[in-house]
Amino acid sequence: MVLTGMGLAGSPGIRPRSLPIDYPAHDSGAGFTIGATAIPRNEVKKIFAADLNSGGYIVIRSRRVPSQGNDLDLSSADFMLLTDAREVATRPVDPVPIRPIPPGIPMDR
Repeated sequence: MVLTGMGLAGSPGIRPRSLPIDYPAHDSGAGFTIGATAIPRNEVKKIFAADLNSGGYIVIRSRRVPSQGNDLDLSSADFMLLTDAREVATRPVDPVPIRPIPPGIPMDR
């Protein structure tokens, strides 16, 4: 699982929706609101140079907004993807090795 809102929000092709409630899956609690959606495989091909589809990745676009007066400090370790049966849990991978590379940045960085 790749969580795009964590490290890729400013990347080309990945634009967050304006509010978490604009996502098909959203919820509020613990001082913030979160919204998320899976990015379709055909869009994943356009966003990432690496072939994430053949690697078995699921790419999730998300938006988290703190409630008024609250701070929000999250890391990828705060997220987990559960199967429908809630039997298998998957943590996000580090997005740095697979993030889109901005134009003009050397590939060896």
